[in-house]
Amino acid sequence: MYTGVSCEQSFYLLGKENRCRKSIYLVQSAKWFDNLVMLLIGLNSVKLGADTYLRDYEDGSTVKQISDIIDYGFNCAFAIEAFLKCIALGLIMDRGSYLRDGWN
Repeated sequence: MYTGVSCEQSFYLLGKENRCRKSIYLVQSAKWFDNLVMLLIGLNSVKLGADTYLRDYEDGSTVKQISDIIDYGFNCAFAIEAFLKCIALGLIMDRGSYLRDGWN
């Protein structure tokens, strides 16, 4: 467990033996979690491409409101993903931390 992660205390609170951190690490390191994040990135890219065609709609229109709600959903999903990975891996201080990974 914690392969390549040298962070002993995530946010100076959760040690490597903490049950919550262990559970979050198992979730974020699972293949299905990576696939889910990649699916969300793909869907968000399609949505951003579709937004270029929404310039002709008025700001208060139903289509723009739905687009904004979808944006909030994607933002929340990506924020949750980042938060879970920060808890599991640590933020930046140690080797293997979240912000030391080039993909993040």
